[in-house]
Amino acid sequence: MWGRKKEKATIVEMPTPEATPAPVVVKKPTSVIASDVKILGSIISGSDLVVEGAVEGDIRCGLFTLGRDGIVSGNVVAETATVRGKITGNVTARTIMLAGNGAIEGDLTHSVLIIEEGGMFEGRSKRVADPLSEETLAIEDKVVSEEAKPKTKKATKAKAEKKVEENSVEIDDATQEKTEVEAETEAKENTEEVAISKELKEAFAV
Repeated sequence: MWGRKKEKATIVEMPTPEATPAPVVVKKPTSVIASDVKILGSIISGSDLVVEGAVEGDIRCGLFTLGRDGIVSGNVVAETATVRGKITGNVTARTIMLAGNGAIEGDLTHSVLIIEEGGMFEGRSKRVADPLSEETLAIEDKVVSEEAKPKTKKATKAKAEKKVEENSVEIDDATQEKTEVEAETEAKENTEEVAISKELKEAFAV
């Protein structure tokens, strides 16, 4: 019998695929307002912002963090807002975290709201799907503008009333001066009449 011929196994080496490098994420630098800094005016930043000092104006940024001693007097719009200090104004963010030592006096517009025990909040809270959409922000701006109008009218009215009051005081002073002059004139005339009457009596008596 003829033996079978052994066949050699053929090994084919497949090329090893090159590993795809992981994408490099470049983190934007964080802006910090130190505790000894006070800013008068609005802040617009595409990066993250940490406020340890005081800001009197509106803020728009990425991630917003207000330090324990930080104070903001104005509206805040951010991706995420972490509040450990005090804000007097409205806050709009996808996530708002109010720490136990934080305080907000104003309206909140958010998707997620977290308030730790001890956190102080006075105002209205509104949950929406996307607080940072252009439509939502436009509505918020309109509401803020309408709320500011009555204050302006009230201030104008108070100013007008004050002006009327000042004019009334000036008129009263002028009237008083006129009355005093008239009284002096009348007294002088009476004195002259008495003198003339006395002279006539003396003349007829002779």
